[in-house]
Amino acid sequence: MRKLCLPEIQNQLWTILSAGTSAIYASLLVLITTRLVDLTSAGMLGYAAAVSELLRILVMFGARNYQGTDIRQEFSFNIYLCLRTLSALLASTVLVMLLILGDFDISGGLIITLFYVAYLIDMYADVFMGDFQQKGKMRIAGRMRASGFVGALVAFGFAAIITRTLVIPLIFASITIFCVYVVWIWSYRSHFGLKRSKPGLSVVLKLAFNALPIALTSTLSAYLYNAQKYYLGVLGLYDDVAVISILMLPAMVLNMFCVFFFMGAELTRVAGIYARGQTEWFYKRINQQLLFAIALFIPFMASVYFLGIPILSWLYGVDLSPYKSYLIALSSGGVFLALVAVLNSVLIVMRKQKVALLCTITVAIISGAVMWFLVSRQGIQGAAFSNLVIYAPLSVLFYISYRVAILRHVNLS
Repeated sequence: MRKLCLPEIQNQLWTILSAGTSAIYASLLVLITTRLVDLTSAGMLGYAAAVSELLRILVMFGARNYQGTDIRQEFSFNIYLCLRTLSALLASTVLVMLLILGDFDISGGLIITLFYVAYLIDMYADVFMGDFQQKGKMRIAGRMRASGFVGALVAFGFAAIITRTLVIPLIFASITIFCVYVVWIWSYRSHFGLKRSKPGLSVVLKLAFNALPIALTSTLSAYLYNAQKYYLGVLGLYDDVAVISILMLPAMVLNMFCVFFFMGAELTRVAGIYARGQTEWFYKRINQQLLFAIALFIPFMASVYFLGIPILSWLYGVDLSPYKSYLIALSSGGVFLALVAVLNSVLIVMRKQKVALLCTITVAIISGAVMWFLVSRQGIQGAAFSNLVIYAPLSVLFYISYRVAILRHVNLS
């Protein structure tokens, strides 16, 4: 029990809990909506979550990953906070333009806006969490995020039980997550201090320039991950959006499992190893992570094949037996999704953001077009191949980039 109280163990434990609650937030909202409202409303919520995810990435602007690996504190907390404020304003402007130019009815636009508000609150508070992570206190950041999303889920659930609608529960979820984060930040206000230097515009722009490749890569990655939902939503197939959102849950859980172990406190630790020039140890640790992700594939696919449809049907209260082949196709690409998550973090640690961006742009151009062809021709059946079509080639490109970067680093040293 004493070992569980050690800071390193607590950091990793709360990384797991916070990553888990935030990653499955949208899926659980879809589950609650499917159970308490209807499948079409769940599809609308899934589409709103996909659109909001792009805006969420824009608010983050790649700076959190940069902040988490900024071991030498190249930029101060105020610089990160200033950039996040500017990116939040940019994302909110993009949302307004999207609602004006897009063909959304009042209900659809309101659902997207309310879902985005919860993500906006989380991403703004994320700067404070990043400061905790940077200073080896991920346990505090983890508690903050986990409690925020759990509170939002509880508020959404209770409001949905009473109203059987979407709008009011989303309002309650946003209010709850805002109140939780305000309490946490106020309680630890002394940690952030009042003696920080004022951020200069040139320094903020420097950080923005450094983080820009990460921001673009993350935006394209979010687009690729949700491409099938966007395409099905454009075609007005909201029931299919809901079904695809449900069927993607196992692959997301596998990816989330890898994120548990390889992001947060572990990412900062790996960045420290690389910063100290311990290349051999760094290389060995990354290979262990990749082998671990691959080794999970066999038990994962066995579980999906035998238990996937029964468990998902029971959870969501919908008969999904006609979609078993689609579940297998989506889940078989899950291992590549997990590998991409690991390798993308490695490239960020090695400051190869531009390389990751070029790889992602290449895949986005080719795979994005292929996915539109499949979905427009075959609907949900074409959407089921999204993980394979997108993440298999992306993982290969990322791995090649990682190997080349390691070899160059060894040769230079």
